[in-house]
Amino acid sequence: MATQRVLVLDTEFADASNDLAAQFPSLELVCGVERLTDTSDFEGVISQVEAVDKALLDKLESPRIILKMGQNYANIDVDEVRARGLTFAAVQRKGPNCVAELAITLIM
Repeated sequence: MATQRVLVLDTEFADASNDLAAQFPSLELVCGVERLTDTSDFEGVISQVEAVDKALLDKLESPRIILKMGQNYANIDVDEVRARGLTFAAVQRKGPNCVAELAITLIM
């Protein structure tokens, strides 16, 4: 099975990336935009706050998907992503936290 490479732009996810890499040997997670030295064959890009813009996309050879974590995607150049025919998805992170906070509030 071929290794799939994913660029995780935000360094705060380095520990989680290492944990996932151990569980999924066919997945190579490169965490942190400053570690972007080899730009070949990234299947996807994951970002929470780091910019996904023309400059970054020009450095990447062939990403297929851009995944934004969070509700606001102001840091994503959506027009550039669409112009390149890439898939764009956003994963809202606030929903489960709000439900948990409400549940704890009701318990208290």
